[in-house]
Amino acid sequence: MLNLTSHLNNKQAMNGPEATYMARILSLDDEPEILSLINLILERAGYTCFTARNNQEAWKFLNSVPIDLFTQDLKRPGTNGWQFFKRMQADPVLCHIPVIMITADADAQEHAEAIGLQVAGYLIKPFKPQELLLVVADVLAKKGISLPPNPAAVQELNPLLRRAAVRAFLRLPNLGMDDPEFAVRLAALRKLEHITGDPSVEQLISALRDENPWVRWIAVYALGELQSPGTVEPLIIALKDESDKVRWAAAQMLGTFGDGKAVLPLIAALQDEDAHVVREAAFALGRIKDTRALLALEQLAQKAAQAAHYGRLVTPAANQAIEAIVQKRA
Repeated sequence: MLNLTSHLNNKQAMNGPEATYMARILSLDDEPEILSLINLILERAGYTCFTARNNQEAWKFLNSVPIDLFTQDLKRPGTNGWQFFKRMQADPVLCHIPVIMITADADAQEHAEAIGLQVAGYLIKPFKPQELLLVVADVLAKKGISLPPNPAAVQELNPLLRRAAVRAFLRLPNLGMDDPEFAVRLAALRKLEHITGDPSVEQLISALRDENPWVRWIAVYALGELQSPGTVEPLIIALKDESDKVRWAAAQMLGTFGDGKAVLPLIAALQDEDAHVVREAAFALGRIKDTRALLALEQLAQKAAQAAHYGRLVTPAANQAIEAIVQKRA
């Protein structure tokens, strides 16, 4: 279970080998037993889980970690889930996060529709583990997040490469084992399999020069997992890779370091031709919180507002990054 404090103190906690799904789920409940139960069910299913015990914790988490799904208890002391939901809906970034209401009120959905609130899903207490998993899977499927392509295929690798491979494989979650691309990616992973123990920075930098973009892609995630100062420069170079997959993986990993050296290269990446690269670069700048990025992010938000598909991908990341930097400056 990850609460806000443990997450901020340990950035690698949410990227461990148990994270066999791409989805990141935040759960809010004032009852520790219920919160632990939800967390246990979701973690065992492979989701990356975070927990909050009150509104303040949840709000801080929602504004500091990209969350794919939010579950909350409807009735809590001093407030209720509807008030918190309305606050999220009023936020230009958080309004895009689907919410599941957990309640003992069987009429909660009718009440929500009567007052004009559209919640992604409901779970009625008491509930069975499978009921929770079904509603979570249904909501995530509507968001385009599905099962990973057989994560068991990478279990034989050493722990660091396994974490990197799971993260890399999940970036394109709709591919199955019968898809040719899966075989290509698995073959790429096998090229790194000869590395026993934790790979060195030098070994992974060498892999970044491989002709196979999938090898370079997985190597980028492995470099990010190392969290070594010597990996920042190679990741910056990877921002200019010819493969868009490698570029957005590099942007994502640079955001986990918080290193000021990455700010200017990430600002340059905001001009990338691939919207996914731009999105990850914006998220990364929001995590680094360097004021040098503020003007570029504001210009990006203005550009994104004028383009439909591009805007849907980029706008939430740009706005979230701007808010993070402004809050730090204040």
